[in-house]
Amino acid sequence: MRRRIILIVVSLALAASGTALMFSMAGRGDAAETKLTYRSVLVASERIEPGTTARAAQANTHLADVPVAAIVPGALTSLDAVGPLRAVGPIFPGEQVLAAHFGEVSTSPLRPPRGTLGLSVQLGDPQRVAGFVTPGSQVAVFATTDVGTKSANTRLLLSSVQVLGVGSSTVTTRTTKSNGSPASGETTTEQIPSAILTLALTVRDAERVVFAASQGQLYLGLLAGALRNEPDPGINPQNLYQSTP
Repeated sequence: MRRRIILIVVSLALAASGTALMFSMAGRGDAAETKLTYRSVLVASERIEPGTTARAAQANTHLADVPVAAIVPGALTSLDAVGPLRAVGPIFPGEQVLAAHFGEVSTSPLRPPRGTLGLSVQLGDPQRVAGFVTPGSQVAVFATTDVGTKSANTRLLLSSVQVLGVGSSTVTTRTTKSNGSPASGETTTEQIPSAILTLALTVRDAERVVFAASQGQLYLGLLAGALRNEPDPGINPQNLYQSTP
């Protein structure tokens, strides 16, 4: 009799253990199913520039299925609620579009400070610090002249310049000769994003920028403070690999 009671108790314990294991596996299955659940959210198809209205940005977005666990808080499924607002910063391709990406942004350019004028130059994304230059930024201007010749030279042109305005990014087409033989006549065509930036310059500095842009290429550097513009020969093919004295 006692042996039979022990067997019954053991059987009940095994049954209870099996039931607990079954519920545990079911819970894990539910968790796995949750991780594999997808939901549609807006994702940027192309780069959206700061200042772009949400309505205009709609054309550069699409709905994509994203795992629930990977959805960023504030991700949008429509831009209707933020339609009149503008992008407060760049939104990059593949990035989830968030409500926090849009807000009230002033698009009015700054007035040139007294004694300066506004001068516009067209620069590609790398030349304008990948789009991180915004109205009010302080930038250094570098110039490279005689591009493609033995007398090519790159040098700091202006140590501190205020940016008055930044236009929308557009894509331009540039055709260059290939690396093959010049006699082959082969060319390469590429699409380059560019934007027009307006700088506050004195008349003398405006003349320097216009001349440098017409003779070669300009590059901007984003500043946290003014740079020291000490006289130097700049960088050329002869001293490119020389160590700094």
